[in-house]
Amino acid sequence: MLTSYQFNRKQLGRDAVKILYKKLKLNIDIEFQPPKGRLIHGLSCPCDFSGTDLKEEQVYSRTNMQYMQWGLSSNMDQKITSCRTLDELIQVMGEFQYLVRYVQNIFVCLYENWYEYHPYTLSDNLSCRSIMPWFDTSVFNLRKNSLTDIILSSETPAAYYFSPLIFDNRLFGYLILKYDNPDSYDYNFKFWIKSFSNGLEFLRLKHDINYLLECQPISKMKDNVTALNNDIGMKKTFDNSLYINNENKKRFFIMIRCCLFYDDFDDIGKKHRISSILDIAEALKKLTSIISGTCGRINDNTFLCILYADDVSIKQIEDYFLSFITQCKEYLSFYGIGSFLYCILPFNETDSYTDIKQKCLEKINLKLDAAFAMRCVNHYNQLIEMRNEFYLNPQKEFLTKDLCQKYSFSPSYLRVIYKKFFGVSFIHDCIASRIYKAKYLLLTTDLKISEISDDCGYHDTKYFLRQFHNFTGMTPSQYRITN
Repeated sequence: MLTSYQFNRKQLGRDAVKILYKKLKLNIDIEFQPPKGRLIHGLSCPCDFSGTDLKEEQVYSRTNMQYMQWGLSSNMDQKITSCRTLDELIQVMGEFQYLVRYVQNIFVCLYENWYEYHPYTLSDNLSCRSIMPWFDTSVFNLRKNSLTDIILSSETPAAYYFSPLIFDNRLFGYLILKYDNPDSYDYNFKFWIKSFSNGLEFLRLKHDINYLLECQPISKMKDNVTALNNDIGMKKTFDNSLYINNENKKRFFIMIRCCLFYDDFDDIGKKHRISSILDIAEALKKLTSIISGTCGRINDNTFLCILYADDVSIKQIEDYFLSFITQCKEYLSFYGIGSFLYCILPFNETDSYTDIKQKCLEKINLKLDAAFAMRCVNHYNQLIEMRNEFYLNPQKEFLTKDLCQKYSFSPSYLRVIYKKFFGVSFIHDCIASRIYKAKYLLLTTDLKISEISDDCGYHDTKYFLRQFHNFTGMTPSQYRITN
């Protein structure tokens, strides 16, 4: 052991309390003189040294080594990264509380808005709980200036340490360590609390919509939000399909541009955007499971489908596509039926992925110009709102007089202007919304015809059969078998 100087830490603590008391209660600054310590003689000095001091030093060193080995051999970090909720993270930290030497209790106090990436101000309230499994771990709330209430709740004297929980200069809250013996935290605790802060950040990122929108895909060929193919993955799939025997099948290339005319500046809008994108992705996956093919998301608001089908026309493929896309209720409820454009092109083995994609982009851009122009025409917002109602609630009965009264149109003017905007009468469009839902249910479920009829708003099954036949040229049973 080397000769060293031992500071009088006990007296230093007492002096600190006196200084704080004078400053807070009396607003008096007192002169501070560091307390005298003592020289501990070791083997590097010819003077005698105390055997008691040597023993204490050895015990302290062995204890530190023991805790360091426990920390290195634990799987705490792996368990932290797999946590999905705050309760799971607290449970894991409680499981590994033994890595903090001699601590009696640990309280975690987090600001209510700790999970926000750039909070304008920290919340005035803290959500607190003990992490020790054998104590009461229920949540209690404190004001940010009332953390000392935790000290006042103790019936026995103890020493408390307050340590901030920080990640990248962002304050999550505090850890409060309670000791009932003369000890304090050490370097092992610093590693432990760093793991805790990392765990909070991992947890925050898993639920942060901004992060999901901004982060890069983990796979070079997969979209990170939908897990579908990205542009690279779609091109590779397209190129590979040229070597597969699809000679007797027709090939179709579908491009969908969605989420048009909306800017998601706030977090609520971005959350709707994510759920809407996932809604479309799920519909396209179902479509490509029924019709052989693949689908992908090549950028923020553009999807692709490559389909291979037997003797079918573009009109039939379009019908399939609209039957699925109009059932994306999450998407339609936020963006509406007029917020997406699509292009369907047939192709053969001599066509290249880049050329077909470019042709689709050009056609969609032409449609986009027309769509922007239409949105500027008087009454568009009222009519698109009406059309959204048809497709969001196809089972509902819409009466002409009710629509005219709600939107202040005369019946004749409504018929003329609706067909001028959408190329179809509003009565025909209302029926089409029901038939699309019926087709979707026929293709994706085993529901009986009478159940599908009821789901689509037809209480008379015979009337449903007649109207379905008028629109498709076949009965629902024939449509289900044929497709």
